[in-house]
Amino acid sequence: MIKRNLLMMALFIAVSACSSTIESYKQTLRIALVPAADVEVSLADLRERTVPLLYLRPNDRGRAALALVAATEGVAQWISADNRIVELTHGRISKLQGFKPHLDFIQFSTPDPLSLPVAKIHAGLTSRSIQDWSSSHLNSYVIEHEVIAKSPTTLTFFEQQFAMVLVQERVTFPDGSSFNNQFWFDAHSGQLVQSIQKPSHFSAQFELIEISKISQQIQVTPTAGPQA
Repeated sequence: MIKRNLLMMALFIAVSACSSTIESYKQTLRIALVPAADVEVSLADLRERTVPLLYLRPNDRGRAALALVAATEGVAQWISADNRIVELTHGRISKLQGFKPHLDFIQFSTPDPLSLPVAKIHAGLTSRSIQDWSSSHLNSYVIEHEVIAKSPTTLTFFEQQFAMVLVQERVTFPDGSSFNNQFWFDAHSGQLVQSIQKPSHFSAQFELIEISKISQQIQVTPTAGPQA
């Protein structure tokens, strides 16, 4: 509880430091807990804002937008208007606060494939992670990871096509069930921009889109598209 309070205090200070910017997002920064219309932020609006946004969709519910409050060494913390926190480490969900269940942390005993440059990720790459879930009193929850496919593809944002590299990862949970996580990397920058991932067999699956990264790519490469 003390640890969580300290984290919330740190996040409050971070958000307060740029409160005038964060306040402009209050109408869109909301976790959708019931089916609702998706949040849509225009390209022009994204270019005007100084705070990056993340689209988040839990299961089949409405898509919400979260604001970045802290980022360092591959770890990014995103927050909603109602103080729900999603932490991503190299683009993988590593902490969920304000959700049920509540993910405290994830630790890899071997390097997370997502920590590697996309050029070095290949089918057959395996790893193992351990998670702690405080709300379900489940500690040392072990997950096996295996990259099962890697292929070129495209995604469309703001009516423009982008060349992507799709990495598919099978995660096997302690109950024997499995799920195929999907990660889309921009083929030009190598950045992870979209994913569908399920942290555990009892949690929701999440679709995440780092929409601000996409807007930056449009600015740099306005005619970005698949390579012949």
